Amino acid sequence: MPSLTYPSRHLIGAATLLPLLLACSKEDVNSLVEKTKQTVSDTAAKTTETVNDKISDATAVAKEKLQLAGKCELQCGGPIATPACYARLITFDDGRPSVLQLQSYRDIAEESFPSVYVHAQVTASQPTDLNGVSVSAQAFVQQQAQGAIWYTDPDNPIQIKVNSVADGLVKVELVSGKLLNSADATSQSISGMLEGALQ
Repeated sequence: MPSLTYPSRHLIGAATLLPLLLACSKEDVNSLVEKTKQTVSDTAAKTTETVNDKISDATAVAKEKLQLAGKCELQCGGPIATPACYARLITFDDGRPSVLQLQSYRDIAEESFPSVYVHAQVTASQPTDLNGVSVSAQAFVQQQAQGAIWYTDPDNPIQIKVNSVADGLVKVELVSGKLLNSADATSQSISGMLEGALQ
């Protein structure tokens, strides 16, 4: 038995318009075509906007369910982004300098990749004291599990600046510096921003 072939939606639409087009003048035809094109364009735009809104909403919901906060947006041989970043100011009672620590995971058991870890010695005793502070820091970046680690040469630390501490976020700029690759010892410049949720 021969197979049946059904007309596509485009052909059905054209067949529907054909009697109208035959009954219209050239000017009317052009006007009808333009109106149809505009309707299609408007519908496509609304559909795209709706899809984008749903994607944004889904991302926000996913972060909320996973209790993620903050973010890392870096450049190190290419863009590196993480959906979370956490900041801690660790203080000591024995006279040692405080430590500002930023990492892309709340706990090592929750580490995912790409993974980012930055720490620096500071004189601040509370987070608000960090505002505007520029210091040297050590950084470690690993794009994939079991992959090479980009790390700071202890003799050549990177420079960071705390741009603000507000609303539970520590915003840190990686001003300048280079990281070394643990696999082949090549170097790569690193820059970007860290927004760490205070823990």
